[in-house]
Amino acid sequence: MYRILVLATIAQILGILTITTDILLFTLLFVGGLTFYCLFFLSTSPYRPAVTLIFLFFCYAFGVGRTFQVENLFQQPPPGLGQNVTLSLQICAEPQKYPNRYLYITKIKDSLYKGKILVSVVSQGEPSYEYGDIVQVKGKLELPKRAKNPGEFNYREYLRRQGVTGQINILPKNITLVGKGRLNPLLSGAIWAKERVQRNVNQLLPETEANLFNSIFFGDKGLLSAQQKEVFSQLGIMHIFAVSGSNVALVLIVLTGLAILLKLKPFRRNILLLLGLVFYSYLTALTPSVMRATLMAAGVILAEWYRRQRDFYTGLAASAFILLIWNPYNLFDSGFQLSYLVTWGIVYLQPYFQRFFHYLPGWGTYLTVGITSQLAALPLTAYYFNMISLVALVVNLLVVPVMGIIVNLGMFVFILTFLWTPLAAPFIYTGG
Repeated sequence: MYRILVLATIAQILGILTITTDILLFTLLFVGGLTFYCLFFLSTSPYRPAVTLIFLFFCYAFGVGRTFQVENLFQQPPPGLGQNVTLSLQICAEPQKYPNRYLYITKIKDSLYKGKILVSVVSQGEPSYEYGDIVQVKGKLELPKRAKNPGEFNYREYLRRQGVTGQINILPKNITLVGKGRLNPLLSGAIWAKERVQRNVNQLLPETEANLFNSIFFGDKGLLSAQQKEVFSQLGIMHIFAVSGSNVALVLIVLTGLAILLKLKPFRRNILLLLGLVFYSYLTALTPSVMRATLMAAGVILAEWYRRQRDFYTGLAASAFILLIWNPYNLFDSGFQLSYLVTWGIVYLQPYFQRFFHYLPGWGTYLTVGITSQLAALPLTAYYFNMISLVALVVNLLVVPVMGIIVNLGMFVFILTFLWTPLAAPFIYTGG
């Protein structure tokens, strides 16, 4: 109860829920929690009482204020809603490819409106335009589809959490290139590198195997067919296509090995690790689970760099605090929730299972980690997917190691593609 960043993150979350869910309920929960803390823990806290109370109140107020700001921004309808419009838009994210369409997330060029517009192009082909391009789009500007039945996936809310407030459905003939533009150079570089690696993989592997390889390494579920998604969901292994902390850990291992191979000194090694983690985050579209793992890994690296004591719960809370400042709607993202719940479950619950299975040899740790991660994720998977897979535990114990191998192979493919492309071929064939 004395980890101040854990308490600060809880206060921030209550502030977010105050605006998005129920003002009275979560205001009372914050006041009640603060009163409880004052009665039982404040007197023995290592921090100054007045400073602690002011800081926690500030975090709650900041959660309220930041969420209100974002909520107010995205509640405003885009100009021309419900009408046939001609808009000059700039593509502000990597185009997303699906079996019968591709999507551009865009922002209105030279406009004070901060919301984003989703452009859905009905086509079997590949996206014609790329990140940063300025395009002219003609079509009817509508609100995204909303959930009509209880428990149904709410596509409108999903998009709103990403700042998307309008949607235009068009044919390829209704979008034309106006010019080239510049946005985030790091994201541009990541997209360029990703496309180059994917082209290399696509040239050497059959379409199905290439799509699976790219989906696992880059976390791009849009490459999977509807049938594949259904099978993986029923087996309870759809999470392998959501790039997570295990992927980041493997990337960190490969980068550490590279640093050792190059005989880098601590300063340059840490710079390599931090830059590599940031670049991989951009490669995987800055998903909440990857950002959580990246922030925690960066915290560990910096703690060792400055010879500070590491604390798991503080690191977990600090990463959540930063992600919720960046976008309060991350709190309602299933990937964000699963990432934090599973990470907490592995660290908190695994020692109890380890004692129960103490008679097992060394591989028993792998078994207990698998069990605790599945148990921790069970409530959320049942809620979001409306089913509990009885074979999921066994299948995950078999599949997860294979996924780790593929991610490692993907790292070698990525590095060798830019050193000398033919060197990557054996690793691509192995991964496929």
